[in-house]
Amino acid sequence: QSLQQYQVEMNMARMYLESDRITYLLLNPDDMANLHDAQHDPNTDLADLKIDCHAFRVHFNRANPDLTAESTCLMEDYRNYFVGHNPDKWASNVGLYRQLDYANMYEGIDLRFYGVDGNIKYDFIVAPSANVAQIEFEYEGLDNLFIQDDNLHIVTSVNTIVEQKPYAYQYISGQLMEVACAFVISEDNKLSFTFPEGYDETQELII
Repeated sequence: QSLQQYQVEMNMARMYLESDRITYLLLNPDDMANLHDAQHDPNTDLADLKIDCHAFRVHFNRANPDLTAESTCLMEDYRNYFVGHNPDKWASNVGLYRQLDYANMYEGIDLRFYGVDGNIKYDFIVAPSANVAQIEFEYEGLDNLFIQDDNLHIVTSVNTIVEQKPYAYQYISGQLMEVACAFVISEDNKLSFTFPEGYDETQELII
């Protein structure tokens, strides 16, 4: 059973980091703009407005069954959640973090999420001799999934997310060396990586 552990708040979206998958909830940006305008128009009945949403999941195929996300880099800010009328379901002083790690998601491979300039990034950290072919994400609930100009296009009913071409590198003799890397999609919406020129398997690899 999947366990929701952390929520990432993004513009027009939420990302829920769970024990064996990620769930995304996307809001229609046009509907949100209409809602914003209506809130400043006294003649608009807000009850007549609707906001279309789209949720999809990314499963960690063949991952460690005991996987859990661990938060690091605690921020000074925090959140209070007083929702509904039952104090037992309220929460205060909820910590905010800059980084989340799935340690040993696959044997010898960690997954790290962090924020850069308002964007979410993730790194696979592949230990020496670990089999990078273990990595496989399966997308559920999309309208389409395709690669164009080496970028991954995740198509939903409300918008399209574009993940930039993967960047991989290693440190060889103290020098950063870029490693050629690309997305691969199977017919059943499974995502993996390919390395057309190979890489030094005796050294750590970052994707």
